[in-house]
Amino acid sequence: MLSWLSVLFGVLAAVLAILGIYSVMSYTVAQRERELAIRAAVGASRSSLLSMVIREGLMLSGAGIAAGMVIAFASSSLLRSLLYEVSATDPVVFIASALGLAGITVAGYVIPAARAARVEPVTALRSE
Repeated sequence: MLSWLSVLFGVLAAVLAILGIYSVMSYTVAQRERELAIRAAVGASRSSLLSMVIREGLMLSGAGIAAGMVIAFASSSLLRSLLYEVSATDPVVFIASALGLAGITVAGYVIPAARAARVEPVTALRSE
């Protein structure tokens, strides 16, 4: 029962993280709509706009994941007493956690990045 509750809370935390990242990125894309429209009007393709938004988001997330891994590795000595037959600095767990977090961030970036790629230059520039 305790393991199922842990899985349930983990999934709930992942969903909340995706929703949070989605909302922040949606707000950011809405604020940058004029810039994205100018880029599209000058000749940027939809794929370049999509990759630009995802790349910027992944750079921020990558910095956060790297900082979190450093802090987790540094504080792993505190958790040693709570673990049973598992190393506190298991590289597989660290890599899997980083990849899982990267997947969560990409899931949160996909819809706002697609919206940024579909921006219409004439509509966005006419609204000002």
